[in-house]
Amino acid sequence: MELAKLQGLIKEKGMPWPTVVGPNTNNAAYGVSGIPHVVLIDRKGIVRHMYVGHTAAQAALIHRQVEALVNE
Repeated sequence: MELAKLQGLIKEKGMPWPTVVGPNTNNAAYGVSGIPHVVLIDRKGIVRHMYVGHTAAQAALIHRQVEALVNE
């Protein structure tokens, strides 16, 4: 049920990035404290930025950071 809702949201919002869903035990293992939980990982596999929640300003910042990481 929840996965179907997520898939609908991804389609509705046009979210082209990978979205990972796992068991609730992953929350503690990966430090997830809220939704959405955004993790930006560089080409070397290093976590560069993490965000919890969503605001328009935060979305703009994430967009700029993704562009910068892609251009590295």
